[in-house]
Amino acid sequence: MSDDLNNPPLNYWYIGNSKFNLENGVYRLSKQIKRVFETRNPGNREVLIIPWLRGEEKFLAVMDSLYVGIICYENSSGVIDDIAKKILCEGERMDELEVSTTGRMTLPKELTDLVGIHKKGIAAGMKNYFELWNPEKYRRNMEKARVRI
Repeated sequence: MSDDLNNPPLNYWYIGNSKFNLENGVYRLSKQIKRVFETRNPGNREVLIIPWLRGEEKFLAVMDSLYVGIICYENSSGVIDDIAKKILCEGERMDELEVSTTGRMTLPKELTDLVGIHKKGIAAGMKNYFELWNPEKYRRNMEKARVRI
């Protein structure tokens, strides 16, 4: 990891997107997401997963312990972003999950039902965290984003 947290190496960010298959509620991190997760969280296997809403589309935001730590630090210094508000202020449901050494985690059925991820999904990197989407909802969200640009 770079000593300068303002300019970390590229392999420090969750970027890009990938398709995945959900088998018996088990999500397997893509190679890129697993590599970033292990770089950011040496020795820690826990993530927070939070149901989220962007426009009309629900998805799951997955945050590693480093990002949650950054949010808490920024909040203590008076800087707070939308995700920090959601976590710290609005009492949104959060689940703590463990990522296995092989990069797998079991998603609660209640959450996958809530966002409509049943057999297939999209994992989208968002720099400091990643999102898990129903493929059709992800497509609609991306179309709306293109229209706004």
